[in-house]
Amino acid sequence: MAIIYGGPPPPLEESSAPRTTGYVTFESTGSVGADDRVIAGLRPKLRSCYQKGLANDPSMEGSASFRLEVSATGSAQVSTKSSTGLSKEVEACMLKRLASVAFDPGPAHTVEVKVVAK
Repeated sequence: MAIIYGGPPPPLEESSAPRTTGYVTFESTGSVGADDRVIAGLRPKLRSCYQKGLANDPSMEGSASFRLEVSATGSAQVSTKSSTGLSKEVEACMLKRLASVAFDPGPAHTVEVKVVAK
C-alpha cells in the first residue's frame, strides 16, 4: 500500500527574485500499524532540510528514495537507495532526520520513503 503525503504547491507569482521556499511530497510503502502516523510526522523535518538547501541553491529540485529497516524494537537503520538533483547536504540532513525516528515496537519490516522536492 502506498501512502502519499503532501500535495501540489500553491501557485507561485512570477518574480525575478531567487526562490527561497519549496515544497516536499513523499510516499511510503511497507508501513505497518502506526507507521503512517510516524511517517507523516517526518514531513516538516524533511521540508526543513530542503528549505536549508534552497538557501544555498535556489534552483535545486530533486528526489531521493530511502530504505528504513525497522527492527522489532522500533529502531530503524536508514540507507539511501537513490538521489537525484538534491545536494549532498540536503540528502545527509534527510538521512539524519529519518534515522532519528522511532517506530512503535512490532514485527521487523522495511519501509521505503520517496521524497520529491520542488
